[in-house]
Amino acid sequence: MIPKEKCEPRGFHYHLCLRVYFKREECTASMGENKCLTVTIVGTCRVHDTLAQVEKEGLVQINNGGMSTFVHSLPEVLMRLKVFGCDATYSSDIVDLQVGVREGVSLEPNEGFKFAETDVVVIEISSLKSIFVEKQPLQFNEVNRLLCTPHGEFGIELRANMNYAFNNDESSISVPKLPFPNTLSENHRQIISKLRPKLMGEEDIVSYLDLIHEYAKKPISFVNHINVEGVNGKKITSRNKLCRIIEKYCAQHDFALFEPSTLFAVHERKTLLAKDGEDLAHYAKSGLRIVGMEQYKLILQLIQSSV
Repeated sequence: MIPKEKCEPRGFHYHLCLRVYFKREECTASMGENKCLTVTIVGTCRVHDTLAQVEKEGLVQINNGGMSTFVHSLPEVLMRLKVFGCDATYSSDIVDLQVGVREGVSLEPNEGFKFAETDVVVIEISSLKSIFVEKQPLQFNEVNRLLCTPHGEFGIELRANMNYAFNNDESSISVPKLPFPNTLSENHRQIISKLRPKLMGEEDIVSYLDLIHEYAKKPISFVNHINVEGVNGKKITSRNKLCRIIEKYCAQHDFALFEPSTLFAVHERKTLLAKDGEDLAHYAKSGLRIVGMEQYKLILQLIQSSV
């Protein structure tokens, strides 16, 4: 845990008419002034990489304390905010299953990081699937990548057991009957029996969104996943469900929400999406600045309405 004396105060905030108003001595930005905004990012490449393009143009300053790893589910988002707020740190025993081991992994922000300096928090939520070990949120992708994929038949059975647990609202995941393979570390062997799955329903999603909004005490620009039809002409069911719930929540509370799907009325799929327009999870290099600038426009509008 980071000592509280190392943390900066978060400033004065108040709520009115269900919209966040951020009081500062000076307005940090307006559409006319184009001053550099300080932005903290919580999400995946669909916000990190896009807003990195905006930062290159000097329009925002990303304030993540060196923490550039991705998060997907709501419990992961809340955990990251608490790390930024000096109320939690990642554990070295499970961090590989929480945020992965890509470049930039750290247990806490860099020394000197000040969440209080952030003007807007950009938060993307992209998964209904949450998974925990001893109440600590893990990342489902990393659990799959590290506990299943490299471990042959054992990993195949574990993945099937996880899918069964999610689909049947089970509170735990059955350990495969096969013996542990030599490729599986002792630490990961102990973790497997402690895995606890949770497929988020609307009540869970709303509860976490409330907690996130209450904890951040900053203007938030929420970001939905890329919710468009695939090559089969249909949207991904679970993604569509999550996006609709977040859209409903933001509309009810008058919160800012970036909807990537609206961009497809203006730009071609192959311009925005990787793999010549077929990848529904990643933006093409040609689309990063386009999406980033649209996200930036919403951030500016949020700041204008919040001062």
